[in-house]
Amino acid sequence: MTNQNTQNGHGFFRKKKWAKGLASGIALGAVVTISGAAYADDATNTVETQPEVTVVSDSNATNLAETQADNSQSHTDLTNQSGEQTGQLTEIVTSDGLDQSVSDAKQAGVEVDENGTVTHSSYAGAQADLAKQKEAVDQATEIQQAVDNAKATAEEAAKAVGVDISTEAGSQAKTYTSVDEAQADAKTQVDHLSEVTEAQKQVNKELPQAVEAATKSGVKVTVTAGAKTSDATQALEKLADQVASLQKAQDTQNTINNSMAQALEEAKKAGVTVSTTGSKSYDDLAQALADAQAQVTKLTEFKETQASVDKAVKQSADNAKASGVTVSTGDAKTYTSAADAQADSAKQTSSLDNATETQKEANQIISDLTKQAQEAGLDLTKGASKSYTSVEEAKQDLAKQEQALKDAQAAKTKAEATNSANKQAAEEAQAAANKAIEDAVSKATASGTTVTNAGTIETTVNEAQKIAQEQVAKVNEVAAKNEQIQEENAAKKSTYDSQKAAVDQKNKAAFDRVGLNYTGDYETDKATADKFNADEIERVKSQFEKANDGNVLGANDGWVQYVGSNGYTQSNTSQFKKAQTVNGVEIVATGSLEPGKATVYVKGDVNQSHVIANINWGNVAPEGANLNSDIGSDWAGAYDYNVNGTTTQLWKGKILTWYRIPQAITMLDGSVHDAYVLFHTDTSGLASPADEVVFWNQDGAINAVDGYRYGVNDQSDGIRTVIRVDSPDNNDNYLWISLLGDFDIGQFLEADGVTVLGIGGGFATNSGVGGNRVGVDENLGLTYGKNTTPTSALTGFNSAPDGVALIAQYSNEYSTVIRNTAGGNGVAVARTDFGAEAKVSIVTPRHVSISNVEEPTYTETLPVSVQTVHITADQVTVPTSVTLHDVNVQAETHDIKLETKVVPITVETEVTTPALSATVHDITLKTAVHPVEVTQKPTNEKAVTNNDNIDINGKTVAKGSTVKWVLKNNNLLAGREELTAVVMNDPFPAGFEVDSEATAEANADYYTLKTTDDGSYQLVGTAKLLSLLNAHRNQDVEVPGFVFVGKPLNDNAHYDNAFETIYSTAKGYYKVVSNIPSIDTPDTPNPTKTVTDKVGSDIDGKTVFDKDVTFHLITDYSVYVNTIVDIDTMAKSAGIYDDTDDKTVNPDITKATVTDSEGNDITAKGTFYDIEAGQPIPAEIQIFLDGAHLTPDGEFVVWIPNDLKDYYQNYVLTGNNVTVNLPVEIIAQPGETAENTFVQVEFGNGYQSNLVFVKVPDVSPEKHAISKDGTVLDGQEVGLNQVFNYKLDGVTVQKDHDTLWQYDGKDKLDVEHDRYTGNWKGVITGTEYTAKEDMTLPYDVITEDGTVLKAGDTITAGTSYRFIFEFDQDTNDDFINKIVKVTWDAEKGEWAYSIDKDFLNSLGVEGTFDADFWIEVERIKDGEVENTFINTINGRELVAKVTTHTPTPETPGEPEQPAKPVEEVPVVKATALPMTGDETTPMSVLATLIGLMMTVGAVFGLRKKEKHH
Repeated sequence: MTNQNTQNGHGFFRKKKWAKGLASGIALGAVVTISGAAYADDATNTVETQPEVTVVSDSNATNLAETQADNSQSHTDLTNQSGEQTGQLTEIVTSDGLDQSVSDAKQAGVEVDENGTVTHSSYAGAQADLAKQKEAVDQATEIQQAVDNAKATAEEAAKAVGVDISTEAGSQAKTYTSVDEAQADAKTQVDHLSEVTEAQKQVNKELPQAVEAATKSGVKVTVTAGAKTSDATQALEKLADQVASLQKAQDTQNTINNSMAQALEEAKKAGVTVSTTGSKSYDDLAQALADAQAQVTKLTEFKETQASVDKAVKQSADNAKASGVTVSTGDAKTYTSAADAQADSAKQTSSLDNATETQKEANQIISDLTKQAQEAGLDLTKGASKSYTSVEEAKQDLAKQEQALKDAQAAKTKAEATNSANKQAAEEAQAAANKAIEDAVSKATASGTTVTNAGTIETTVNEAQKIAQEQVAKVNEVAAKNEQIQEENAAKKSTYDSQKAAVDQKNKAAFDRVGLNYTGDYETDKATADKFNADEIERVKSQFEKANDGNVLGANDGWVQYVGSNGYTQSNTSQFKKAQTVNGVEIVATGSLEPGKATVYVKGDVNQSHVIANINWGNVAPEGANLNSDIGSDWAGAYDYNVNGTTTQLWKGKILTWYRIPQAITMLDGSVHDAYVLFHTDTSGLASPADEVVFWNQDGAINAVDGYRYGVNDQSDGIRTVIRVDSPDNNDNYLWISLLGDFDIGQFLEADGVTVLGIGGGFATNSGVGGNRVGVDENLGLTYGKNTTPTSALTGFNSAPDGVALIAQYSNEYSTVIRNTAGGNGVAVARTDFGAEAKVSIVTPRHVSISNVEEPTYTETLPVSVQTVHITADQVTVPTSVTLHDVNVQAETHDIKLETKVVPITVETEVTTPALSATVHDITLKTAVHPVEVTQKPTNEKAVTNNDNIDINGKTVAKGSTVKWVLKNNNLLAGREELTAVVMNDPFPAGFEVDSEATAEANADYYTLKTTDDGSYQLVGTAKLLSLLNAHRNQDVEVPGFVFVGKPLNDNAHYDNAFETIYSTAKGYYKVVSNIPSIDTPDTPNPTKTVTDKVGSDIDGKTVFDKDVTFHLITDYSVYVNTIVDIDTMAKSAGIYDDTDDKTVNPDITKATVTDSEGNDITAKGTFYDIEAGQPIPAEIQIFLDGAHLTPDGEFVVWIPNDLKDYYQNYVLTGNNVTVNLPVEIIAQPGETAENTFVQVEFGNGYQSNLVFVKVPDVSPEKHAISKDGTVLDGQEVGLNQVFNYKLDGVTVQKDHDTLWQYDGKDKLDVEHDRYTGNWKGVITGTEYTAKEDMTLPYDVITEDGTVLKAGDTITAGTSYRFIFEFDQDTNDDFINKIVKVTWDAEKGEWAYSIDKDFLNSLGVEGTFDADFWIEVERIKDGEVENTFINTINGRELVAKVTTHTPTPETPGEPEQPAKPVEEVPVVKATALPMTGDETTPMSVLATLIGLMMTVGAVFGLRKKEKHH
């Protein structure tokens, strides 16, 4: 990558993201040549250029642009004059409406006078004066008409109701200048007319109503006419007297009518017969009432007597009937005397009461007999009833019925005794039989057998037991069979559950991999999987077709897109063909044939579990026959099998033999499989054995060579590599995409079964076309080619894309043959398949497969049925019937009736009718008018809107968004003088850029636009404008406005603006200054970047051992809350951009996530792009970069929202900040720093975050050989049988580091020369720790002043402390055993230790940490001995070695006995530092610790103070 410092547009970004400073401005204005304009006595000179606008920044984000400059003096001056008016425009104003009103007033009879002219300072005041005059005239006219109309209306109304109207004798019309006085006079007359009219109406209405009401009630009324009067009150008083008299007569008549009608109705209702005869009339109301009362009294007496006799007779008759007496009715008897009726009633009631008593006595006797029969349980039959008039005869009848009842009771008792004995015997036998059956059923039911009841078996006492035994035997037999069935079903269910669980686990894993929800319901999940698979096919199909459209060559074309002068494909080029079908699968590739830059798209339903994503042979030995890790000197000397130091496996095997490489294949779905590899060689011209092959794992690839020879081979040797998945017998088809490199000096790939997707430089143009081999030029790698060397021609993928071919196979195996050209420049064929270098991106539809397990069919248990035993006992017939009958008494009665007569009564009265009259006179109004003139001062107004024409005055808008300043002048009014010039001056605020082109499009040609030397704009009215304004000066005219279109250029800026309008006439000029609208732009956003380790600790500026860290890109959208944004601005670029440093970090967008302020995952709302250096930039990304003025330098990562509108509305404009969590791999070299910022982009503006960085430590462990006396033996001689120590001096993790999760050590002993004695010792130290808060720890610590705080003691906040743990193989301490694990693998000769992850995590990121170990060995064999120590910290392996030498002894000696552990070195336990005795002090503890360290140093060798390179 190279740094570019090109200025482009509004900020061309450079790689150095924290660079500051501004580039010089560029002039955007154009020269406009126009003439000056003058008005009144002033003259203005104009400058025909736009101001320079500085718009370029050399920072990689626009938040470093300059602050808004100071406004011009013109802007400030005009702003201070806002609202001011200078001069005026004067003209006489007339009103046709007022003239017409005067004419109308005179016609209406109003007297009108005319006065002198009045002058007004504004057109509005003149209009108001004219309007007020017109209003006064109109009012006078209206009042004159209203007075006349009201008076005439009142007179007509009075006459209409019969009032006599006359004019005042000798009176004339009265004249008024006061409307109120005229109205008052009119009101007085109208009110009087209304008063007498209403009084007459009341007379006309109420008197006839009263007469009618009295007449209807039966009163006889006589009406006569009364005398006339103008006194309405007197007339109404007379009316009230007449109505009251009528009402009294009416009330009296109603009282008589009501009382007699009620008495008559009640008498008739009581049964009295009433007839009417004759009639009586009274004009004396008291006499009429007395007569009526006498008749009512008599009716009331007859009513009460009738009711009394009816009630007495009915009561006695009802009582008789209730007791059962048969009562008959005779003929009714009528009386005119109440006493006679009462005597008849007494006689009837006495007779009925006697009959009632007789019947009650008979009823009681029958009731008692009935009850006795029921208590005895007898069936009672009712006989026919018998009637008697004598009680004695009834008693004789009842005595006979009582004897019959006694006889029936005796017979029933005897039969029941016999039946009871038989029943008891049957019940006992039935109970015994049914219990035996129930016990068997209960047992069978408990074991799961369904038992049903098949009914009842009728039997006898003697047969019941036998039947029960048969039922029990049947139930027991079926229950035994069912227990066997249940055991078989349980076994089936267990098998099914196991299979179902396995399938569910497999299905869920498949769903989890693609983020689907697995329910466990097969039909639901299958539908989910089918939809997902179909959607994936469509998704990839779109990408496939896009890639296909971008390729030029057809499937059958030669490779002719880039051809060199030698006829072969041009060096350093890549070319791809359009889609090709590979065994039914459509495939197309695009990109570059350099590692990791080619992308292959696969169309259709190809399961990712059958697409090889990568083959990586790790440090694991192959398995198979005839393998030998010693390849022999001939093979060893023939080829450099470890060019770059990555080879860990090198083997010689046999051709046509399958070799298993465990866990080498990774599918596109992430599943891992074994690789089975077979080689077949053609060793023509080679010296090596024909059946041998050597293969190895450099760069994780499957590397193989067909043989060796001396000198160039003139024959065509070759090697076939075959790979299958999981088994040599696996015939499933898999998609194999292979990037084959290092084709040079005439090598070729046989085309059988191979589809060539892409070709690099140096290939024949017919490679793979029509069956032709895929071959390269003999001179490729010799006379030309990228990165060639004299010894190896092309240098593998380092020479890509030269000598690189991209091929595809869809088959059960990967099988290709590579050969040398006969007679060419090759010696032998060494090939590399797959591996870390051969990186290709493969895009296929993700596929979710779902399996199902059919639930087994279970055998149903056998049912069994039983029958209940029932025994019917022998029974004799029990007599239960008896017959009784009722006895009835008879009686007779008849009705009693009263009758009388009444005479009707009528009331008589007389009334007189009142009459009214009135007198009236005429009324005339008088008013005045005057002419007016006006001086007008028209105003102007300025508005500001966005591109959606929404008012944004006082609002905040996005920087760079389109803003329109609208200059509006109010209408010029009628009567104005002729204008000679119109000018508008507008000094814009600093930092606002006017778009000349857009402004021209937005306006008509009424003005000429000029600019002054301070950047102000001047608008001069054209002849067209003056013609428009002067054409009809007797009418109002709209003055055309003007719109300036532009954009604000600064963050956190305020833009306010006013303009002035100047109208010139022959007499002078008038000037007005507008209001001051304003807008603001948001504050500069401050995006934040942080970097954390695996546990989430902030490691900015710290040293990191772990290569995996996470960058957090946090936007600042808080400044945009309440910002108004138009549609066009919302369509501008938005996203999060990180121009990563290719040399120090490697981002992984597949694991990146995006969250909002609430923690919601919104990753799916956008798309991540990781564009590597040199890779073509997709169009949608280029649009984003161009819109935000970004120029990447090398690889960059960007996240762009899928829906811009949604993103702006729900995140940017609501202040809902977004965080991108971007995992990266630190690839910086030891000692280097990885630095990073990012840019948040919204509305096309980019804002850069703070800089974060981490440092890769340049450290290494040390290993030393140390004698028992402390002498360092590195590179020295060690005696045979000498016992000494290896010191494993681990790396000291300096303060400010990433959270530790691994600190391991492994020592690889040469067990042939050294014997491990079993003794070891360790020291763990930590320093420079500070308690952030009060805390306790499970181990002792030492404070700065030497105080030892015991485990569990409180360490107060702010305390600085350190710790040291010393231990050996004999230490038995729970804490040490928990945090340190030591292992010894005698077979491999590996001694290892590891520190507990939780303990390491608890240390945080501040203090230092170190672990050193000593292991004791005995030298048991002479020779050169190399010993390796591997110290692994957070996944980073650091190696140290030490070499010693033991000479061959002259004579054998006695071996030295293994040394015991050094007893003189005390062990400091983690929970008990040495503080014993009352006299122990912190200083003595410190002295003890120092002594311990010196002792350890003496025995095991002193540490070097500095281990960092």
